[in-house]
Amino acid sequence: MPTKAKKRYSIWIYGSLMGGLLLILQLIEYKYSIRDIPSSLLILLLALIFTTIGIWVGLSLRKPKRKASDSDEAKKIQTRLSLLNISTREYEVIQLIGKGYSNQQIADQLHISLSTVKTHTSKVFSKLDVNRRTQLVQKARELKIID
Repeated sequence: MPTKAKKRYSIWIYGSLMGGLLLILQLIEYKYSIRDIPSSLLILLLALIFTTIGIWVGLSLRKPKRKASDSDEAKKIQTRLSLLNISTREYEVIQLIGKGYSNQQIADQLHISLSTVKTHTSKVFSKLDVNRRTQLVQKARELKIID
């Protein structure tokens, strides 16, 4: 059953239970006069019942979903990089190019010289078989190396 359908189903159950409980409480109120049962006890009983139902429905709606953890995603990226023979530093350069940084900004960000950035860039160009930075970014996104 799809997730949205489960939520709708749970909401209908919750609403039906609330309506049923209200009906039972009304019957109790008519069967026993308010003089016999203190109103504070009825309010406490009602609060406990709705709190219990609310917790139960909340927990059933909020099932933990297993998402790919950051370490799993990092392992996948690392595998792709090793297949392409791209070093960690070259990967950092690719990420910064993807963010639109210039060579000088990349050099400043990574604390390396401008010529080193140019060397890394030219090596990445040849490894990914591209000629321009825009092609590099497009190819890296296709290979799911960067977002």
